Amino acid sequence: MNDCPHYPCSIYGDNCKYCYCPFYNRFCYDESIGGNFIETKNGYKIWDCSNCKIIHRDDIVLLIDLDINENNLEKIKEKWLKIINKMILENKKNK
Repeated sequence: MNDCPHYPCSIYGDNCKYCYCPFYNRFCYDESIGGNFIETKNGYKIWDCSNCKIIHRDDIVLLIDLDINENNLEKIKEKWLKIINKMILENKKNK
């Protein structure tokens, strides 16, 4: 992906199929996966997911299998729940 105009935007070796997360601002308000709310200089709270690396993992990209322009919210939500369940299982195994 070195030919990407945004490279290096994250860690070398990340899967860049979904440069923009299809879950952002829809289902991902979960601090346990690396995001959190931050306050802008104007005092607004916005979701910051800069510490979330889920969307750049190969195994997660295979689970998603969405067109980047997908507008079917039910399908997107279904994929998100699969990812969250996978993350929960991984966290249990790592404890």
